[in-house]
Amino acid sequence: MTLDAALADFIARGGPEELVPQVLGAVIDQGLYVPVREDGGVLLVQRSGDGVPALPGFTAEPDCAAHLPHAAGTVYCDALRLLELIREHGAARLVLFGPDGATVLLPVEALFEAMAGRGVRGAGQRLRLTWSTHPLAVALRDAAAARVRDFPEIHCVWVSHARWLDTGSEHLLVHLAVDADPPGNTGHPLMQALLTEELVIGDGDPMVSALALNRTTHADQIAELERMGLDTVRVDHATGRVEVVSRAYDTAPPPTPPEDRPPKRWWRRGRE
Repeated sequence: MTLDAALADFIARGGPEELVPQVLGAVIDQGLYVPVREDGGVLLVQRSGDGVPALPGFTAEPDCAAHLPHAAGTVYCDALRLLELIREHGAARLVLFGPDGATVLLPVEALFEAMAGRGVRGAGQRLRLTWSTHPLAVALRDAAAARVRDFPEIHCVWVSHARWLDTGSEHLLVHLAVDADPPGNTGHPLMQALLTEELVIGDGDPMVSALALNRTTHADQIAELERMGLDTVRVDHATGRVEVVSRAYDTAPPPTPPEDRPPKRWWRRGRE
């Protein structure tokens, strides 16, 4: 399905949540035209009163002039370039302009989730997940082990190095096995805790994204992750036992009792 058709269907049916993956799948397949200023910088917009910037995207180049006449032009962006722009400019939303002028406003986390989910379902044809020795990946694993007991809906966490085969773009990806369907990506409360309370991430460090997988509806994807040999954090909430499995260990380290939780761990570049 083309992006125009996906947007038209989404709008005509009142924007149901279940059609968001269909729209974003078309974005990933087709890409978007993003407006730019005279100096070549990306032209962001605000579509609500909270002052949060949004990254606009058009399905065809001529549509930009019709809806954003102050733009100097457009640049074509595939899905990976969209992610780079989102991170670079701190955009929290993606605004999609359909050919009839109607707009669809989506959180950027949904795009991260769609791309990551496609990579797992594609059995690595577009996205390859491997074990990572990067200090930030190790810190994510250790911080998840220290905090996972606080989130009873989470049963397992995987940390991986993600590489997009088409372009070579790389980042760190955290998968969470959960009981329900919470927000994906860094919107999950555990990821918010790790990225705001446990870790310090510099400008030159890898991008971190995350994806929550329902243990029932995403059982096949979870089984695939189990076979990849990634750094893994498992928790038994009934006993408080946390198990960390990593190629860095000959055997898994002993679990830490709940009353002796390790102190807050910080990671900075250049620090072991």
